[in-house]
Amino acid sequence: MRYPEKLLHFIWRYKLINPQNLKTTAGEELQILDFGQYNTDAGADFEFAKIRLNGSVWAGNVEMHVESQDWNRHNHQHDARYNTTILHVVWEADEGEKVLRQDGTEIPTLAMKDFVDPSLPERYMELMQQQHPIACAYRLPQIASFHVYSWLDRVLIERLETKSLLIEEWLEQTANDWEKVTIISLARSFGMAINQHAFERLMKSIPLNLIYKYAEEEDKLEALLFGCAGLLDMSEMKDSYARKLKEEFQYLKMLHRLQPMEKESWKFMRMRPYNFPTIRLAQLCALLRQRVRWFEYIRKNSLETVMQACREVEVASYWNEHFHFGKVTKVHPTTVTESFVTHLVVNTFVPVLFAYGRFLGDERLKDKAVEWLSLLPSEDNNIIRKFRELGVQSRSAGDGQAIIQLYKSYCVVKRCLDCALGYYCLR
Repeated sequence: MRYPEKLLHFIWRYKLINPQNLKTTAGEELQILDFGQYNTDAGADFEFAKIRLNGSVWAGNVEMHVESQDWNRHNHQHDARYNTTILHVVWEADEGEKVLRQDGTEIPTLAMKDFVDPSLPERYMELMQQQHPIACAYRLPQIASFHVYSWLDRVLIERLETKSLLIEEWLEQTANDWEKVTIISLARSFGMAINQHAFERLMKSIPLNLIYKYAEEEDKLEALLFGCAGLLDMSEMKDSYARKLKEEFQYLKMLHRLQPMEKESWKFMRMRPYNFPTIRLAQLCALLRQRVRWFEYIRKNSLETVMQACREVEVASYWNEHFHFGKVTKVHPTTVTESFVTHLVVNTFVPVLFAYGRFLGDERLKDKAVEWLSLLPSEDNNIIRKFRELGVQSRSAGDGQAIIQLYKSYCVVKRCLDCALGYYCLR
């Protein structure tokens, strides 16, 4: 069976090869003194390796292929970057196939298959062929919890670094305006999964100075946000409040040369009314009326202070009897729930703090972000429940974020060879 080259990398990286009595395909005695550093960029797979071959010590690089002939298939024999290769490692050697450097000198070859536990590739194929969405589900309960949670700690940082990349894109678009970036991130969080892109687009389209200018005027701020969102359609304006916002926006649109979004950008189908973009946008307006400079606020205050500020948001009274403009409903609450406050912290304030720590090279800010996650309860979703059934409890929001990252970035795409849990299954 032809195994992927990445499996060979895995075996070499974690030294899962029997070091005793190693011999090259030519029968030369071989000793691995240093397996080298894994290289994911162009060039040899492992750099700065060291071997002893027939008593002589060689230092250089190690290149790996599934078959010997892959060396020539990849044209390494004509590539100067591979002239420092001291060992060619393959899964199974092709008889009579020579591996040559650019100058014609031969490179010794090690056939890994002869020195690896034969059950290891079998376990790998077992993982790859698993139908369960978590390939290691059958082995996960056997892995010590210390190893599981140590890996989750690492994956959490990976998730925060991934989120930082999006924030860094916004920074480039806003000339490093952290307050604007925080508002964009807040808006995206208010959009939840369905409308996050529409909310992001909306807040990118509104100049921050206008939000500062109208933050203390409820009608003007709602007119600005709902109008720019394209949700003030005259054909639907059936009450005085809606008409007043429409009229206000017409003036703001002309004054500031605003370009509304298409109202079709917003999705209402298959969601609870409390998640309708109209309600979430009204709540965002209330949050911005209370405070625009949220970035400065989260840097200087504790988690509880920030959460309390979010809890105190008061939405315009109109929305107590409406989910849509012009359609009266029974009176309902419009305050943000505790779970939604947690959602804002986890998906906006923590990533922004962490990204700012990366930006400054300040570990204290990054630690503050991670600490906030450790103090918050975990969300409960299908992914977290899948792991809970396998004995992995999500003890905090930090664990929850790590589990989501683990599932989406490793389990779904079967990156078992890059996962510490996969390592414990294969070793």
